[in-house]
Formats: sequence, structure tokens, C-alpha cells
Amino acid sequence: MLNSWITPLPGSTQSPTIKTLSEDSMRLALHIIAWAGFRQKLKWPTRISENKYDEKATGDEKLEKGHKMNFQAAIHTVLVNIYLILGVPRLYLKYTPVKSHRQVYEAYIEFGSYLEEMVANRKQEMDDGIGPVGDILSALVRGYYNGEKAEKGDTVLSEKEVLGNCFVSDGSQWCSRVSNSQS
Repeated sequence: MLNSWITPLPGSTQSPTIKTLSEDSMRLALHIIAWAGFRQKLKWPTRISENKYDEKATGDEKLEKGHKMNFQAAIHTVLVNIYLILGVPRLYLKYTPVKSHRQVYEAYIEFGSYLEEMVANRKQEMDDGIGPVGDILSALVRGYYNGEKAEKGDTVLSEKEVLGNCFVSDGSQWCSRVSNSQS
């Protein structure tokens, strides 16, 4: 982030005037959520003008098998559009004639798919005896994993609850950032 603020724009020798502080703050929050929540490092986009980033510069990594969107694009789209996802029926988002709404639905599905894969990976790491990664997802999976071995009648997390908690806890952090920045 700081590098994008101090690096001169193409064709200039002076640092740019920052006109995207609110957007940069939200982007920084997204990077923190991705790291603390999932141990996913995101790329910072390249600034192409004083008030615009090249978003495609962050999506240059190869898509993982079975995905239509990379993790960064999926989480960014989901969290920026969280109110739409929580407030509009999924069937509308899926079949709407509005392209941007269909893209939000696709990001929602992709993000869910990434979460399922990360949960499976964390569970496999615990089966293999690899210590916890230290992110929120690992703590939730540990609760789920320990619950599988618990006695009947114990309160445990189901896999759906693990996924739901990931979405709600990280999404609510983003909601509060978006609400505060729009006030």
C-alpha cells in the first residue's frame, strides 16, 4: 500500500496525490481478513493513476483446478457485495439479467468452494499431526475436528457451522468497515 502511494505514476517523477484513502483502507482490511482468517496472502494492485488501480494486476496467478475465479477476486467481490448477498435471494442473483449480480453470485459460490477446500486441508493437516496454522479457520476446524472425537451429547461444531462462522465472522468485519467508511 505504501509503495503504491510513494511510487511515481508512469510518466511522472513525483509521488501521486492520494485520492483513494477510503478504498485503500478497505483493501488493507481485506488483506488483514484474508491473512488472519485464512492465512491467504493477497497481492496489492498496481496504481495506474491518482485515483485508480489496475485490478487485473492482482489476478495474474493461475486459477486452481475447478475454479472460475481466483481466491482474491472471490473474497473481494463477496465482501464488497456482502449486503447484496445477505439481502437478496440467491436464485435472483444466479438468474438475474444484471451481469454484475450474476458475478456476485459466482464469487459467492467460488468463495464457498475455496472455504470447503481450506477446511478439508486444515483437517488433513490435523490428521497428519501438523500443528495448527494459527488463523481463525484453523481454530474453527480444530473445534470441528475435536468434536468428531467427542462423546455423544457434547456440543460441537458441524462442518456447515465452521463454514458459516468463517463467512459471518469475516463478513461482519468487512460490513463494519464498509459502513464506517460510508458514514
